Amino acid sequence: MKFHFPTHPVSRYVVLALALVIFSSWQQRPDRSELDSLLEKVRRQIDVYALDSANRTLDLALDQALYLGDSNRIRRIYGDRGYILNLTGEYEASITAYKLAYAYAEGLRDSSLMVAFSRSIGLNFQRMGLHAVALDQYLATLELAKNVSDKKIVANLNNSIGVLYQQNNAPDVSMNYLRQALALYNAIGDQEGVAYVYNNMAINFQQKSEFDSCIYYNELALEQKKTLGDLRDISSTFNNLGEIFLDLALLDSAYAYLQEAYSIHRQLNEPESMVISYNNFADYWLKKGDYSRSGEYLDSAAQIIREIQTKELAIKNAALRVQLYEITHRYDRALQTYKIWDSLKTDLFMNEKIQVQELGNMYLLREKEFEKEQVAQQANLFEIKSAQFQTTSLLLGVVGVLLTFFSLITYRNLNTQKQQSKLIQEQNYVIKAQQTEIRHRTSNSLAKIQTVIHTIRRKATDSGTKSELVLAGRILQTAASLERHLYDVEDELEVPLAEYLTGLLDLHRELFRLEKSTTQLTLDCREDIVLPVNQILSLGILLDEWLRNSSKYAFANTQNPQISIQLQEENQVLTLHYRDNGSGLTENQQRRGTGTELIEKFAQDLDATLTTESDAGIHHCLRFKIETKPTQTDV
Repeated sequence: MKFHFPTHPVSRYVVLALALVIFSSWQQRPDRSELDSLLEKVRRQIDVYALDSANRTLDLALDQALYLGDSNRIRRIYGDRGYILNLTGEYEASITAYKLAYAYAEGLRDSSLMVAFSRSIGLNFQRMGLHAVALDQYLATLELAKNVSDKKIVANLNNSIGVLYQQNNAPDVSMNYLRQALALYNAIGDQEGVAYVYNNMAINFQQKSEFDSCIYYNELALEQKKTLGDLRDISSTFNNLGEIFLDLALLDSAYAYLQEAYSIHRQLNEPESMVISYNNFADYWLKKGDYSRSGEYLDSAAQIIREIQTKELAIKNAALRVQLYEITHRYDRALQTYKIWDSLKTDLFMNEKIQVQELGNMYLLREKEFEKEQVAQQANLFEIKSAQFQTTSLLLGVVGVLLTFFSLITYRNLNTQKQQSKLIQEQNYVIKAQQTEIRHRTSNSLAKIQTVIHTIRRKATDSGTKSELVLAGRILQTAASLERHLYDVEDELEVPLAEYLTGLLDLHRELFRLEKSTTQLTLDCREDIVLPVNQILSLGILLDEWLRNSSKYAFANTQNPQISIQLQEENQVLTLHYRDNGSGLTENQQRRGTGTELIEKFAQDLDATLTTESDAGIHHCLRFKIETKPTQTDV
């Protein structure tokens, strides 16, 4: 299909102006594919922990997403930002980003993402130390998750709620949530989740002083962690079991677990882990009565504590020193160390209290800031949509004016074309009538010429001349037959072959009937095969000659004479198979005569290859390329 550019000057200007307006409008809008490329870039930057670069890329993506008003991508951007801020320890900012992501997920009615963002908010509160706020957030998220089919996120919520109740000294309530989490983790085959739940259950039983159950669940957790292969988790559980057995004064059992934890701590070579092992070995040797070795381990732990400045481990180290000094009757050293221990504990308590108060105040402040950010975000979106509406309205107005002009010009052109089409139709009618008249005259002329040839043939005395005249008459008869067939054919370059041959063979069947011949004549040809007139005429003359040869020479001694004609077309090459079940080539046919020369001439006109076989009858095979219709070009 070709596009014809308008030739009228006004039409050209209208089309160009319309294209310019549409192109300008399209250029002003950011490309969504570019936005998706930015989001994919963010994902890759997070994977390699390039968090600062990821934040800058998110800023660019957010500007484009806000302009497009694409809520789905805005939701994704805020979710990614919340995750990045959580990784960098900026928990308050992470909460703000996750709340915005939650608001967009709620607008999109995406329950799964609402649950995920709500849980992430609770996790940030938990890491900030606001356990009560985190617990409320988790409980609300769990209620929301009832309509979600994701069992893992429900299991994670139950586990997190169980830990918070544990930290608030409510072990029985904690166990209810942990059991639900354990059932879900087992159902989905999450071994890591199962290990953490076992560990949390052990802590609950330790709070309740149910040490047998505590040891049992710790050992279950240890088996799961060994399967997962995380050395830190494995060493933590070894250490927990060692400390429990120390508290129970089961020193031999305690030492085995402490030694396992220590071997992993040495492999990890982490300062805090080494302090934990040294403090526990000091406690073990103190209970065993080897005060010298206990003091050595306490000194080793104290040396690392001075470098890493960790108050929790320093408090335990000081408490063990107080016990050592009292047992060894060094009461003055015991008193001094006790004062240090009390000072450290007081500082730690006050710092935690101040931190909690600050976090509480900061949380309230962030709530207000979040409300302001939401209002600003909505205002920004409204301003962008207003600008888009004004631009769209202006463009639609311009397009409307241009379309009005274009419609008027098109209406005038259509009227002109309608008049021209009517004139052409009238001319075509006259031409068709003239063609019909010409064909009628041609057919009459062929009939007259054929009559003249028959008259001359009857008067001729030379047998060769008579044979030539008979042949000429048959050719004229075939041509006349084709001319009559062309009365109803619109395009002489595409004459239906099967239709023409059917008429030609009907003529020969009539001749067979007049000659009292029982010859059966069959045709196999697809109806969609078309040939130009020059090729179909040559083909008709060849068939006529073969049919007359078969009728004249082939069936003298044949009981059921049969002639079959099969035509096949493939890749614009036509193959004709002519077969009869007669006596094959006779001596008369083998001699080279006028008929043979005629066949060769018309085969040459077709530029065809011709083969003839004589075995239990005659088989002619003719192959030639069909002339294609010339391609018309627009003027």
